[in-house]
Amino acid sequence: MNLIWFRRAAAILALSLALGMTACDDDSDDNNDSQNQDGQGNGNKQDAFTPNAEEQWIGAACGCVGSDESPCDMLSIPLPTGSPISGCDNMPEVEGARRVCLRTISEDYAMTAPPTYFPQGYCALGAVECTGSNLCKMASYGDIDAFKTCPAGSVLMGTSFPYELMGEPVDIRAKTCAKRCNTDADCNTAGEMSCIERSGIKFCYNEKNFEHTGEPSVFAF
Repeated sequence: MNLIWFRRAAAILALSLALGMTACDDDSDDNNDSQNQDGQGNGNKQDAFTPNAEEQWIGAACGCVGSDESPCDMLSIPLPTGSPISGCDNMPEVEGARRVCLRTISEDYAMTAPPTYFPQGYCALGAVECTGSNLCKMASYGDIDAFKTCPAGSVLMGTSFPYELMGEPVDIRAKTCAKRCNTDADCNTAGEMSCIERSGIKFCYNEKNFEHTGEPSVFAF
């Protein structure tokens, strides 16, 4: 029985990586509350921008170092509370968001968490709210309602959808700050991230990450 609970707990923890995304060792108000409050804004077309050249910022490659008290993985699935992370030192603090390093969840674990694709890691700011199951307490992090803005040069993505975890229906809301871009050359590490577009807004991400979560809302900063 304890082993069953352990596996289910690991699954819901991994789910929060897939949605909001692997949170790390660190944990605003804006003028667009109606669009961003629920992470479901329709987006707004923005002119091209000059990408932030700072290393260890949003969109940079990253990894989880981990410790005995806070391991990076459980049952080979990345933990959202694993810490510390490396490679994201220059990301700012944002109200309601946690500093996160997104990492890959293999297709092998599709029964317990939506697969994600971040081969080199991806620095981001994120929050996840999971409701509908007692296991959700382990998946949620950050303050989804307080998380309303992202740093200049990034976008706020929002998703909201039902999911079934180990036979239990849950509802997920997630928000993430991702790096804006003009071309693929602005995006990180080895070409696994592309400069994709939603609602006239370009940002560094991979289309594979929307296969299980559905289309995001996107708002540019």
